[in-house]
Amino acid sequence: MERKYAPVIIPTLCRFEHFKRCVESLQRNAWAKYTDLYIGLDFPAKESHFDGYYKIKAYLKGGIDGFSNVVVIEHGKNKGSLENSKILRRTAAEKYDRFIFSEDDNEFSANYLEYMNKCLDEYEEDESILAVSGYKYPFHSDRIRGTVFTSNVYFAAFGYGSWNRKMVKAHEEMTVELFRTRYKNLKFMRFFYKQGANQYCNFVKAMLGYIPGLIEGDRVLPYDLPYGCYMIAQGKKMIFPTISKVKNWGYDGSGEHCDSLVYDKEKPITHRNFGMECQELDENKGFELVEERELSQQELNDIISEFFAIPGKEIVRTKAAYYLSRVIGIKRMRKLIQKVRRK
Repeated sequence: MERKYAPVIIPTLCRFEHFKRCVESLQRNAWAKYTDLYIGLDFPAKESHFDGYYKIKAYLKGGIDGFSNVVVIEHGKNKGSLENSKILRRTAAEKYDRFIFSEDDNEFSANYLEYMNKCLDEYEEDESILAVSGYKYPFHSDRIRGTVFTSNVYFAAFGYGSWNRKMVKAHEEMTVELFRTRYKNLKFMRFFYKQGANQYCNFVKAMLGYIPGLIEGDRVLPYDLPYGCYMIAQGKKMIFPTISKVKNWGYDGSGEHCDSLVYDKEKPITHRNFGMECQELDENKGFELVEERELSQQELNDIISEFFAIPGKEIVRTKAAYYLSRVIGIKRMRKLIQKVRRK
């Protein structure tokens, strides 16, 4: 069977140093020569964007070598990151049935493209696999045998890949009604909590309007949290590498969706205390796909939960809010939370 090579899609605007690092790391991949690169350069929305924008524009004009083909889409007016990404996806879908998506603040290992393409080939017909992430959360993975493992709770979008048909289906099924139905199902919510307490809390807090990122009006947002909640709701999983192929540099305050993180080296590493720039990248030049089959999904999720540990008091408060919302209703609970937060 002839191998398919997924195109890489990168929307960008004004973060020149991040963008240049991202592209150059991909150029160091041996499989870059088989890969089409699609770049969407958005137009500045404010004055502070122009300096970085013109630097990227000049960089693109100078040409980017090392790839099979480079397609650049320059917008004459500001589209915003979501629309810019959608246009790139639609353009790439005219030629390809799969894609690799990256924001412009990622740095990749030299075997990233080989890893992604081998996984996209291997799991194409497995309907339980929604996507492939190039990122690995910084937890100890000594107990995991193999080079890849799965999670049905967390979706890491730092340089991820998927198939057009699977994502189209996901977007059709990923509705507000789906999340409301699952939220009201006590058996499901108990299962959700057991699979990942932190993500359970995120789901409850987002459904009650305490945190953003899940639902906006009558639509589900296309971010990590909704995709993760969709996977647990619909029995889907994501493939992860046991050694990260991606380092994210966007937690410096420059990103649209990533706040600045304060890292205290004296405290244990968790999702709330980690220097993203400290992420170790896979230094191997090649990649051999060996799936973890000894550990159950629950055991794998328990290992991941070591990184996503949260205080017991937070769990108690979240569970209390959930059960109260079952009594008085989600809408009344949302109003109550908003009233308390305004005080």
